[in-house]
Amino acid sequence: MKQQIPLVALAIATIGSIGGTRLSAIAIPWLVLSTANSPLLTGLAGLVGSLTWVLIPFGGIYAGLLTDTAGILTALGVTAALYCVAALSPAVIPRFRAIGKRPVAQPAN
Repeated sequence: MKQQIPLVALAIATIGSIGGTRLSAIAIPWLVLSTANSPLLTGLAGLVGSLTWVLIPFGGIYAGLLTDTAGILTALGVTAALYCVAALSPAVIPRFRAIGKRPVAQPAN
């Protein structure tokens, strides 16, 4: 019985992780629809969410090629730099800061 505890914990964690992923596949487009009220943006949010899962194997190929050609330290450095650019882009690009703000209605003349 004690030998099965790590396996049961792994199974519970996997179920929770997959459940969260599936929930976000529904919740994020729903959030976009409720805030932007645009079916086009909702579809775009769903497409981007799906494309991340489609592109994961290509990321593995990129990482393998980069590691084979440049070495593990260079591959980690390049990947960390790309991650920093992606994570800090909302702070640098002003359009990201306006995402949560509601547009102000202009008075009719």
